[in-house]
Amino acid sequence: MRYSPELHNPVALHDQLTDLHTNNPDTRLVGSLGRAVLLGDPVAEYRLRNEHPLRNRHNDARDLDLITSGWVQTTGPFPLDTVSFNNPSVRISKHGNDWWLHSDEKKFAEPLHPDTMQPIEGTTVYDIPVVTLPWQTHLALTQARGVPRRKDEQSIQLLAAAGEARGNTLPGQLYAPFQRLQQIPEPAGKRMLRSVYRRIPRGIDHAVSPLLKHIGMLPKSE
Repeated sequence: MRYSPELHNPVALHDQLTDLHTNNPDTRLVGSLGRAVLLGDPVAEYRLRNEHPLRNRHNDARDLDLITSGWVQTTGPFPLDTVSFNNPSVRISKHGNDWWLHSDEKKFAEPLHPDTMQPIEGTTVYDIPVVTLPWQTHLALTQARGVPRRKDEQSIQLLAAAGEARGNTLPGQLYAPFQRLQQIPEPAGKRMLRSVYRRIPRGIDHAVSPLLKHIGMLPKSE
């Protein structure tokens, strides 16, 4: 959706995020808006990337990247993305009280330790209260999607430095399911397609990326 300052403003973002968390307490905000909660300075990543919090480099309204359970409904103007972690490549789901990490293409499924999915309450951009995940879980999710791009690497470095400075560190063994998933090689055909995509000129890549993200071939551009 193209960015419109009349529609995509801080008040609309506040109302939509509040509505999402109220309707489903399992909702966790991830992506750049979720990471903003954990950085100390909510706009640090956007300043590093020279982007506006409400729109991306293509002048589209910023997606709300979510991990949640059940059906997600919202009436707000910002597009929802529940596909980044709900696709054949990597999927987070909840069964009863337990969160699971899946990869259909790698035939992988393991339960996650509850602490890795614990709700972290805080404020994102414009002092909007939201619920996100521990900083190490953000890193694990980013790495689970495949080889990070330069933009992803910048986000990882920024978040890791902020998390380590705050000292809120979970034991590394809690993330063993993510590590085991990463150790399973991607299908050769997917690696080839990803390599080809990275050579597509800017502009054209934006046109084809939604389909490729939907099938889990690409990480989100957050």
